[in-house]
Amino acid sequence: MKQTLLFVCFLLIAGLALIATAQSQMPPAPQADRVGYPEGYQTKYQLLYTLDRPDIGQIRVIYGNAVAAGAQVGTPFPHGSILVMEIWRAKQDSQGNAILDPNGRFQRGELTTIFVMRKEIGFGLAYGLNRNGEWEYVAYRPDKSYQTTPPNSASSAICHLQVGQARDYVFRTANYMNRATGAVPHNLIQNYLFSPGVIRVKAGTTVTWYNDDEVTHRIAANDGSFASQNMPQGASFSRSFNEQGQFDYRCPIHPQMRATVVVVDSPALQLTNITSSSRDPDFWTGDRWRLEINSASRNSPVYLRLWRDGQDLGISGPYGSFTDAQGNWSLSGTFGSGDTASWQLQALIGDPSAKESSRRFNLTVSNRP
Repeated sequence: MKQTLLFVCFLLIAGLALIATAQSQMPPAPQADRVGYPEGYQTKYQLLYTLDRPDIGQIRVIYGNAVAAGAQVGTPFPHGSILVMEIWRAKQDSQGNAILDPNGRFQRGELTTIFVMRKEIGFGLAYGLNRNGEWEYVAYRPDKSYQTTPPNSASSAICHLQVGQARDYVFRTANYMNRATGAVPHNLIQNYLFSPGVIRVKAGTTVTWYNDDEVTHRIAANDGSFASQNMPQGASFSRSFNEQGQFDYRCPIHPQMRATVVVVDSPALQLTNITSSSRDPDFWTGDRWRLEINSASRNSPVYLRLWRDGQDLGISGPYGSFTDAQGNWSLSGTFGSGDTASWQLQALIGDPSAKESSRRFNLTVSNRP
């Protein structure tokens, strides 16, 4: 019995020592909550920005009190500023894809976190070397209990260090102050270029451009059908395209900047003969091929329906990765001796129910002469 008690005491002492060591290694942080849960922020504060995060399936909604909302681009946030970020899970279908609303935006599912940062004179000292200006941080759950307590908030301070003093340690300040939409972009303006130079979308798609350049740009259609205001860094512009056609546009401030939106009635499907483009749409056995889809729903799986010599072989898939943030997808391969036939293929986007499908593509595979 005595040995057992000694062993238990040893484990207890060792455990306490480990806890003390872990605590001594934790980065310094405030011990008291000087941030405070912002009661009534959804009605009392100004909505600054709603960001769709396709990489992690989240919606981030940022509010600012009157002091923070009055901050000017290029200047630090005034003392007394409070910023609140709600983190929502985006609604998803059975395959884990975000369910978009008619404007192509994520839809809110469950609210998981209410993150709050507050700036006051003398705040932040407790973070030691990780101090970023005069901000302190706390994260709450929707029931107002702590998700991240002040003593554990050093991780937030460390994260915000990467933003730098020039932006007062606050992410996306240009987006807040220039009222960007927060939609997943179809195009980024960088280094005096529209990227990509050609955007292909389905009719009914809302296209969003972001200015990620250090200078102001504008967007204007060559035919005058749409135009933006001046877009400083961080600003965005959205426009819905409901009619098919090609829409060329430029930056009136920098006329050499030109690009195009191509609007189609269904996803565009193309099969290319990589070995010999001159034989398209005919192939020989041994030819390499590349199947491409453009203007489909973004971040969606791709299925294929095949017909061989007129016989419907049904639907298979999904194939490869999902369509990307622009609705594009590709797959490559080589035709073998068992593929000689006349083929038709059709792409089905999102699910096999053909709610979104391309037109059929015809091709022939023959034995090499």
